[in-house]
Amino acid sequence: MGAVAAAGDPIQLDQQNGVCGSGTFLIKGFNPTNPHVGDAILATVFWFGAPGGVTGNIIDSVTDVLTSTPFTPVGNKYELVDFVSDGTISLATYLATNVQNFPDAGTNPGQILAVRADLHVPVTNGCIGISAWTGVAGTMSQALGEHRTASGTASPLISPTIADPGAISLNPGALAYGVSLVSPPAGLVGPSGWTVIATGGDLLMKNDDEYDARFTLSPTGGTTDPQWRWFFPFPGTGVWLASVLALNPAPTTGGLTVTTSTSGDNLPATGYTVTLDGS
Repeated sequence: MGAVAAAGDPIQLDQQNGVCGSGTFLIKGFNPTNPHVGDAILATVFWFGAPGGVTGNIIDSVTDVLTSTPFTPVGNKYELVDFVSDGTISLATYLATNVQNFPDAGTNPGQILAVRADLHVPVTNGCIGISAWTGVAGTMSQALGEHRTASGTASPLISPTIADPGAISLNPGALAYGVSLVSPPAGLVGPSGWTVIATGGDLLMKNDDEYDARFTLSPTGGTTDPQWRWFFPFPGTGVWLASVLALNPAPTTGGLTVTTSTSGDNLPATGYTVTLDGS
């Protein structure tokens, strides 16, 4: 008798989107196509200044809805991973795992999954970026690996300003996600070896979201240290933020093989071999 379960597929980007706006909430759907049920979703929210004189994280909650009329609450839980601010610009990252209760890969405009950040003070300049990932572990404690943030100011020289959140370690099969935000908008060279998800912003800010999939097929894992090279229009004038986190893969189920041999009508009490491959 033999039974073998396939190992989990590597973590991959499923869907992404983003928008900038103003007001007491920021919301964006995965139009035109929903992610897959069971994905992990990252929501990155950023804004300019201290709206209403309020500093710190102004996000009351991050939730999801379907784009019906009125919106239909979906109910997945988004948890804060990191918040970083230098007083001029602010960046917060939230994560939901094993998302449910929406049409899988649906394209009906009235049933698109959207992620919403509610703010306790209105913003004039704010943005939200969302990305969905297949193959991520199904709980927050399993899915989230190392994460780091940093902030800084523009280099006083003409040479580029390096925005570096610091290095993180990745488990075997893990994927790294990183984002950098600057003000004012600046020219950009992204981290070496990373893949662009999206670059956006408005007249006051510019963001760049990228990922590193080099360890998603690695049996040993490794480290990654994303560095954004920003070319500000005026040396010494500008600020930057950077954030990086690791997403861990869903655990494999392993393979179980059982063998035995017998003759006649009696099964032996001993002589069985059980081999477990994987974990």
